[in-house]
Amino acid sequence: MKTIFTLLFAASAMFAQAQNRLVVTRVGDGTTALAGNTAKVTLMEYTSADIKQTQSTGVVELSSTGVDKLTLAGPLGATKSEGQLGLSTDGAYLLVLGYDQEPGVAADGIGAAARTGNKLVARIANDGTVDYSTKFSNLGTFHSPRSVASVDGSAFYVNIEGGTNQIGYVALGGTALTGIGTVGAGARTVNIYGDQLYAIPNYNNMVYSTPALPTEAGATGTTIFNPNTSVAGFTMLDMDATADWNGTGLDVIYIGNLDGNFLKWYWNGTDWVAAGTAYGSVSGITVVKDGANARIYAVSGNGTVSNNCLVALTDDKGYNGDITDLVADTLATAGENYAFRGVAVSNFSGTVAVKETKAAKASIKVFPNPASEVIQVTGITGSTVQLSLVDLNGRVVLTKEYSDAAIVELNVQSIAKGTYVLKVVSDKAVVSSLVVIQ
Repeated sequence: MKTIFTLLFAASAMFAQAQNRLVVTRVGDGTTALAGNTAKVTLMEYTSADIKQTQSTGVVELSSTGVDKLTLAGPLGATKSEGQLGLSTDGAYLLVLGYDQEPGVAADGIGAAARTGNKLVARIANDGTVDYSTKFSNLGTFHSPRSVASVDGSAFYVNIEGGTNQIGYVALGGTALTGIGTVGAGARTVNIYGDQLYAIPNYNNMVYSTPALPTEAGATGTTIFNPNTSVAGFTMLDMDATADWNGTGLDVIYIGNLDGNFLKWYWNGTDWVAAGTAYGSVSGITVVKDGANARIYAVSGNGTVSNNCLVALTDDKGYNGDITDLVADTLATAGENYAFRGVAVSNFSGTVAVKETKAAKASIKVFPNPASEVIQVTGITGSTVQLSLVDLNGRVVLTKEYSDAAIVELNVQSIAKGTYVLKVVSDKAVVSSLVVIQ
């Protein structure tokens, strides 16, 4: 028994380590058609496994009424770059910049009601707790709230677009932004790497700030290069031990683009060089290092469509290789009258909508185990269910979906002998079980 328990623990740990937790901002209530008005926002969690997922593994619904609330505009016109999802550099908090408005308020265009009112930062802890205390009115009335960055969730950098065209700084719980200067005037996206603030405006130069993390006016921006794109998120990585830009170790940048394929740039020791484009328009992008490769997660569409997708691509071309021929796998679809916007990889566990419980594990039975031909699963509750067989390296080797079935079967005759994690996901529960194929 001790050996079996130890093996199960080890398998579960390896499975968890191999899978990234992806969180996306989803706009809409599923009933009201999305337009240029403010709408409800939900954070949805998905696994990074290369399978189409019909169920999220966690969810946090941001409040859209009362004193503490945050909404974003539906995908229309000038609001299309809203909803970028930030992650504090210490990994403790997800961050969303939005409107302090209830759903249904006009947000598209100069002077729209939502734009002239308060905006706020929602800070979401890994357990799903949301802080709405950072509210301010001086964001500008021309453009919409777009991105936010933070070191540890105690203070934030947000884009001020319109009248002042600055990045703003505000401490947690603050009620007014401090314009920090000319860094990234009109920035679409702000990020922090190595305690250094970076920004990319629309079709303009990517810059870094001096001082590195300013808290008052007077900061200046130094140009890195001009990606000349309608930016929607970016990620900087250290992918090569011999390449080192400006003493940071960073050598690759992936940039989301609302008006065309997303971009890759790399540092060749002298200049930043374009390394192709891939996939299509995206309204959010994040990239993680996966050994010698880069794993890219993006939200499809240019921010003007609903029922769009969360996709994944693997850049296996080397740090300076061209990405033109990369192929995307669809991981999840937003659904009718919903739209995905931003994406981040985090330790988020949230207010879990479907979670593994002792009761669920007790009711669901897997047999025979070991198995050589068919695995049968009984005791499932929920209208939909997805079975995934995952090896101990975290690779999904088999997946199948069912509807309204209390008993389901998985044919494993073609699966190599070995130990696997069988994950059962329904709209009522998530259960993992160790199985042996012989």
